[in-house]
Amino acid sequence: MAPISPAGGGPRSRGAGASLLLAALLVLSGCAAQTAEQKARAAAPPDLAVRYVCNDGTRFTARFVFAEPRQVVLERHGRAPLMLARQEAESGFRYADEGSALAGHDERAEWTEAGRPPANCVTKNPPPPYFPGTALTRPAR
Repeated sequence: MAPISPAGGGPRSRGAGASLLLAALLVLSGCAAQTAEQKARAAAPPDLAVRYVCNDGTRFTARFVFAEPRQVVLERHGRAPLMLARQEAESGFRYADEGSALAGHDERAEWTEAGRPPANCVTKNPPPPYFPGTALTRPAR
């Protein structure tokens, strides 16, 4: 019977230890590496949720996403969330898809949905007077 070598001794245990160390380093380096999208999201201002009430009775929450791709997610009671892509606007903000649009400035917005007349909306929780890095309080670039 071969003698048992102390911990860390013998070629077999050193090879296993090196493999474990290499595996641990690979896992840690994978965790530390961020994609460009993750870095951009981390650098962007946090999402901003704004509640709107419209003159036609429509109510929704608009979650403005400032990381690329910039968009707004409309959350309406009893309906699936609706994502609208950011569009160029001379002043304020505009988000749209093929049949719907949300456009406005500061505390006022116009909500347009396919097959319905536009609705005038106001916020129930206005954004701060200046929300850095957004098009909510200054013209889009």
